[in-house]
Amino acid sequence: PAPSMWEGLLAESVASSPISLKARDADGKAQADGSTLLPAECFVAMNRFRVKEGKEAEFEAVFENRESSLKDFEGFAGFTLLRSSSIASKGGGGSEAFAGENGLNYSTCSIWDCKESWIKWFKDSRKGSSSSPGGMKDLLNGPPSPVFWDGVLVLESADGA
Repeated sequence: PAPSMWEGLLAESVASSPISLKARDADGKAQADGSTLLPAECFVAMNRFRVKEGKEAEFEAVFENRESSLKDFEGFAGFTLLRSSSIASKGGGGSEAFAGENGLNYSTCSIWDCKESWIKWFKDSRKGSSSSPGGMKDLLNGPPSPVFWDGVLVLESADGA
């Protein structure tokens, strides 16, 4: 396997995590038997982006300056904007240097207690009360590429995700 390295930017989380751990012993250790899949403990929604070369700072500013309402939604645990570490190692710019995953050089990562909470946020965001930023079309090489995951082994600090 080839590693994919990312830097986390603009992290946002709630003070008390809504995620409930499942199939754990009294010490919080997951109970994996090697034959049964672990239960989903959270839902992760990601949008991956191909940001045009030279537009990286402008893309980051869109997220930095957005008015986020994610914390207002039930089930929201955390959000992070991810930047390919190859961009930062080039001193900004140079997103063409990231050859992995078809030129995807940024990603958003939001964590929810379950898929149903994310669906409720997504449906509400489609009505115009979204915390997802708009006006990015001129910054991107194509549309975002969504990917979804079931989180099966959640590790958190006492301060949240």
